[in-house]
Amino acid sequence: MGPCEGRGIPTGMLPSPSEHSVPGRPPSRGRTFDGRNRVLLAVVAALVAMAVTATLLIRVARSVAEARARLHGLTLEIESVSLGLGVVRFRGVTVGAPSIPGFSAELSSVDVSPSLRFSARRVAIHGGVVRLRGAVDEVRRRFSELPRESSEKTRGGSTDRELLVDGIDVVWNAFAADRGARTDPAGELRLWGARLSRADGVERVGADLFRASVPGGEIDVTDGAVEATISGGRRALASLRAADAVVRVDLDGFLGQDGVERGGTASEPAASKPRRAPFGVALDPKRGLELRERLRKLAGTLEGVLPEASPVEFQGVHFVVRRGSEHLNVGPAKIVMRREPAFVEVSVTSSSREGATPLALAVTLPDGDAAVDAEVSGGPLRLSTLGVRDGDFGLFDVGRAEVRVQGKASLGSDGRTVVLSGRADLDALSVNEPKLARDPVAGLSFGVGGDATFATDGSRIDVRELSVNVGKVTLRGRGTLERSEGDAKVGAHLEVPLAACEDLLASTPRALVPLFSGLTLSGTFTLSGDVTFDTRKPADTRVTFSGANGCRVTAVPESLAPDRFKRPFQRTVRGADGRDVLVESGPGSADWVPLFDVSSFVPTAVVVLEDAHFFTHDGFDGKSLEDSIQDDLRAGRFVRGGSTVSMQLAKNLYLAREKTLSRKLQEAVLTLLLEQTLGKEGILELYLNVVEFGPGLYGIGPAARHYFGVTPKELSLAQSLYLISLLPNPKVHHFKRDGTLTDAWAEYLRHLMDIAHKIRRVTDSELADGQKEIVRFGVAAERPPEEPAVEGSESSDVLGMEPREDAPPGP
Repeated sequence: MGPCEGRGIPTGMLPSPSEHSVPGRPPSRGRTFDGRNRVLLAVVAALVAMAVTATLLIRVARSVAEARARLHGLTLEIESVSLGLGVVRFRGVTVGAPSIPGFSAELSSVDVSPSLRFSARRVAIHGGVVRLRGAVDEVRRRFSELPRESSEKTRGGSTDRELLVDGIDVVWNAFAADRGARTDPAGELRLWGARLSRADGVERVGADLFRASVPGGEIDVTDGAVEATISGGRRALASLRAADAVVRVDLDGFLGQDGVERGGTASEPAASKPRRAPFGVALDPKRGLELRERLRKLAGTLEGVLPEASPVEFQGVHFVVRRGSEHLNVGPAKIVMRREPAFVEVSVTSSSREGATPLALAVTLPDGDAAVDAEVSGGPLRLSTLGVRDGDFGLFDVGRAEVRVQGKASLGSDGRTVVLSGRADLDALSVNEPKLARDPVAGLSFGVGGDATFATDGSRIDVRELSVNVGKVTLRGRGTLERSEGDAKVGAHLEVPLAACEDLLASTPRALVPLFSGLTLSGTFTLSGDVTFDTRKPADTRVTFSGANGCRVTAVPESLAPDRFKRPFQRTVRGADGRDVLVESGPGSADWVPLFDVSSFVPTAVVVLEDAHFFTHDGFDGKSLEDSIQDDLRAGRFVRGGSTVSMQLAKNLYLAREKTLSRKLQEAVLTLLLEQTLGKEGILELYLNVVEFGPGLYGIGPAARHYFGVTPKELSLAQSLYLISLLPNPKVHHFKRDGTLTDAWAEYLRHLMDIAHKIRRVTDSELADGQKEIVRFGVAAERPPEEPAVEGSESSDVLGMEPREDAPPGP
């Protein structure tokens, strides 16, 4: 208490501080200090108020965000909220949707610029991952059913707020629509670095990399961007661009030949899965229906986004077609999408050099249930201009090869059938294909045309007309293939109209007939054939061929002249150890046996087992070919060849051990040459002296000594039949441990004797003696049954062959 306070002295009567100043002391600054306190208190109060306000705003912002999310059927989890200059920043945002189980979004940062009414006038999302899982149609439907604000509904889902998205990765494991008790995988969609901006009625969407993977294909788009205009809630596509776009098609996966069943689960019955059938892709009754439905939806989508006034172009698209380890490149190409009143047209046009007509594929997608039509045309155009590279599908020198295409295709309104017609021509094609020839083939020119209808479920193919042209030679055909589960029915007709033999040779690239330099032909050739086959009725299989072969060799290079086989010659064969060795053959060589020194039973065995019409055909046996094809079709695998003795000799004398088209073509002409030059006896003598009777065992002389210890002249009927029966597979023998034949093979030889007697190649007495004979390894014929077995006669080491006990083939 001050000195005057208790004394009732009015405050106003007290002297002012200045009136009691102490001399020499500075004046008091108390009033100035009180002003500073008030400012400081005001600042502190303001900061506290701002902090409280910010805290309240953050709470309100979090609460409003969560409420707005719930209003849209979503859930939000937010790690932190902060305030910036006109911005509310949400970090670590996790978005869920209870009605969409496969959806989740983890967003790094969401910046919201609120308006005066606390609605978002600008939203910016930076970084994060969005995951989706489920059927495409189902996910889209569930998103469309999420609740919206009334203002959004009135504007068709479009608002005036500005939206910016960048740095988002998207992963969508998609499935096709449900098929009853199962779903089929439809692939995966991924976006890396996705971005989106929407402002002033323009929406731009892009990504660093977009990848869509589906069964049988994949699409990659690098630095792609789409721009669309928004008006009245409708988006209209304005432009497409990309630094690079690649469409990959896997033919094995697309056709269902990659060993993967399309659809089904491990627990479902096999009957509900796509069925397997011979001669083609898996049967699937829903394949065409689903394709038609996808195209219908695509048409609807494009109709909804394409502008009415002008087409939209997409440049620089590359296509890669794969099959196994091989691939084919095409591109860059241009894609143009155009909207018309009743349909949408999508066209793909290749690049082209000046003066050339590019290849163009145009697909018309109707907005209703009409057929989907496609048309392709263009060329001649070099393969290199199309983007094909050396090495693609074994091709080389693609800068010279040219292609011309003209064709149409139509997918029926119900999706059940595809009708194809048209023609494609390739000129100067060069390819390295082991199935064609050992060496690369250059300068191949051919054309293929026709008219056919395919059932999209894989059950039927109708080829009304087929034409294949190679030079001046034409192959024509028609036919039908019907397929069901495990069965197939085929009816086909093929013919080669009358052609000059010289044209046949001239139309064939030299790489396919490398031995024929200097060889010429004359005469004409024609062929016609029919095949009828039903796996359910194999006994009714019919194969018929007819034709006229008037070809003659008029000139031959010295290296091919058959006269050189009338004296000793050298050739390369495979030894007992599997390695190639050089051996000498021909008259005058150590093991050579003239035909007159061979038992007459040996030619009989050749006729019975190898070539029934050897002495009457001209080197080609149409009836034997018909029978072999019938047997192969009935068995469902290759069980019998149709080669004649003359054809086998041509292979042994001239050609390497390879299965190529080149070998077959050369074999045919060389067979003609041998028949024309050597005659039947000369061919048979050569044949018996060069064919393989066991590992490293060539010729009838060494074979007779090895198996029976006799000369070829001393061979009995049973021994002759046995030796010739080895020719289809000379690596196995048919002796038991005691050296006698297995029971099955002995019975087989007796059956062959009956055939020889029936065709009057052996007499009654010869048949009777042969039926009594016991064939024993290392022992000559006519031994009494009680004679003991020769020791060691069975050993696989002695024979150099593998023993075999299974039943023999039919004759």
